[in-house]
Amino acid sequence: MLRYYYAMRVLSLAIVIALLFGISACKKVDEIVDSFTHFNFEADYVVGVPASPITGIPLQITTPDIATHSDDVFTANKTRADLVESVKLTALVLSVKMPDGGDLKFLKSVDIYAKAEGLPEVRVAYKDLVPDDVGATLALDVTGADVTEYFKKDKYQLKIGVTTDQPVTQNYEVNAHSTFVVDAKVLGQ
Repeated sequence: MLRYYYAMRVLSLAIVIALLFGISACKKVDEIVDSFTHFNFEADYVVGVPASPITGIPLQITTPDIATHSDDVFTANKTRADLVESVKLTALVLSVKMPDGGDLKFLKSVDIYAKAEGLPEVRVAYKDLVPDDVGATLALDVTGADVTEYFKKDKYQLKIGVTTDQPVTQNYEVNAHSTFVVDAKVLGQ
């Protein structure tokens, strides 16, 4: 009877271990599949912020057209525009490019919208309250908005709204580094 009890305990333990490995293997299979169907795309663009002695009034800046180069991105990742299921902005970081030694302390808030011909504006990133000790780099909060249709276009624009709480004493050039995650079907699957 004692042998039977120990045999059942060993068998139960083996079943639990097998289940845990099975669950772990399924998770790894999902991760492998995701690595084939998800990829990151990064883009940089420079935004000019003009000098202004006025504070507290929202300033609107619209970027020139930004080429998406989406066909090249899709081809490099073995997919096509019609196989893309979603594109989402996962990070947007602003950093001072000029003037040397400049910082973003003049910012009170930032709102960024994507816009493209035939599509409505969509809020993609923001920072409602910029910390006073911000320095030269600022990571914005992202909305998680699906920007697939904007990314499939040849070009889009960003409408940037900033409110300052200090005068901007000189013109600034600010680099915006964005990271997108693309979920797409892979050719041949």
